[in-house]
Amino acid sequence: MMDEARQTDRWNHTAMKCALMANIHRDKKKRSKPFLPDDFHPLAKPKPNIVVGIEALKDFVPASP
Repeated sequence: MMDEARQTDRWNHTAMKCALMANIHRDKKKRSKPFLPDDFHPLAKPKPNIVVGIEALKDFVPASP
């Protein structure tokens, strides 16, 4: 488990450098979206795309009197 954590930490560092270098040399006309470290991280797990409707905000806004 410790070895896996060390490997992940090293890849986090490497992926960040790779994304930085790729963004420095990126042609903004060809690729408007910047590179992310996850684009270069082989151990990164894909994050689920969560879509929430406007109804979810109703829980956070107090009802008007």
